[in-house]
Amino acid sequence: MKNINISSYIILIIFGMIVLAMRYTTPIINPWLYAEDGVWVANALNHGWLETFINAREDYFVFFNIFFLFVSTSISSIISGSPLLLLPQSLAIVSYFFYSLMAVMAFHLIIKISNPLFSILAYFIALLLPLGHSQSENIGHLLQIGFYMPAIASALIIQREYVNKKIAKIIIDIMIWLTAATNPVVFIIVGVYYSFNLLNVKNKCILIKDMLPLAISMVILALFILPRLNDSGGLGDYGYNPNNIIEMVTARLLLYPFIFPWYEKLNDSISIILSFVYIIFCTTIIFKTKDITIKKHLLTLAIALFICLVTTVFGRIGLSDLLNNYQTTFPDRYFVGTNFLSILLFIACLSQCNFSKPISYLSYFISGVLLCIYIVNADIISESEMAKKNIFLNDHFYYSICHAEKIDNANSAIQIKPANWVMIVPTNLISEIHCH
Repeated sequence: MKNINISSYIILIIFGMIVLAMRYTTPIINPWLYAEDGVWVANALNHGWLETFINAREDYFVFFNIFFLFVSTSISSIISGSPLLLLPQSLAIVSYFFYSLMAVMAFHLIIKISNPLFSILAYFIALLLPLGHSQSENIGHLLQIGFYMPAIASALIIQREYVNKKIAKIIIDIMIWLTAATNPVVFIIVGVYYSFNLLNVKNKCILIKDMLPLAISMVILALFILPRLNDSGGLGDYGYNPNNIIEMVTARLLLYPFIFPWYEKLNDSISIILSFVYIIFCTTIIFKTKDITIKKHLLTLAIALFICLVTTVFGRIGLSDLLNNYQTTFPDRYFVGTNFLSILLFIACLSQCNFSKPISYLSYFISGVLLCIYIVNADIISESEMAKKNIFLNDHFYYSICHAEKIDNANSAIQIKPANWVMIVPTNLISEIHCH
């Protein structure tokens, strides 16, 4: 494992936040609350943060979402004296921090097994991960961070293999538990990974003893979540469209980070061929890797990618009805977590192409080509021209606060985005703001 000092990671986080702010500036220029971000904060301001942690959604918990919203609200309160006045700006900064942290996590994962060049590649690709026309739902906001939880859980599982101190393992186990309390797919990833581990280790008692606290806490959490699960988040209004299922599985979930500039020119045949190339390449590298630790590293990412792909296909089959013969990638939020794992696994495998000098040189060449694809297509990745044209300097959440509509003596409704969304907050919080 390469030793990188903590100051280097802090610099990477700050630099990543700057890159993200440059990539999508609207949340800073036109600060607004978006959808669930506003609704969940409003719920907390009315009923308390603990109640919101437990009941933000009807079907499962979203602990990390609510935690970062709490941090954003606290920042606004500390700076302005109001939890609302600077909330969109605070939330944008926290969002940039989160997505930059994902890039640093990618860097940290690859630096463990390879040299800094591949780590830097993973870092920049993570920062520039294409989001189609859905930038406004992701960067600068927090409502979609749950889709990254399987990747975070995988990174924590890998990191756990490197630590021996009991307190460090307890902290990691708590973090894994929290990712599961934000996205239920983590239950499957943790269960599958440690089931494989149990089958392959000789001293099963030591592993069981080591994993028992995490296992018990995950079972207790599952008992709370399972009765709540329903298809409310599963695109129930849309049905299964067999014409788009190949596109969904191959081009959209697995290949999109590689082929996004040419997505509209693809077809099922090309997508299947490219998917087979991807699978054969990653499978070959995993089996040829002799270092057991690195092999487990790659297998963890591969397991997480496979589980995310399968759960997305079967859990949100309505997405096949939204795709349209390679003419749209919306809604990107459902695919971004799997895309992140797909590109991360590929770079991790690419970093292990050191069997001979020609192959090693080829891996560097492919890395350069991949980075060039992202640089050349920066206009696709960054804020669209349409979004820039829609920026109005007087379009500001502050004005919405000052034009809030009273519902009764205790509560007022503030318009948020998208259209027809409102957050209902205590009227006294609006009265504290001096509107002009």
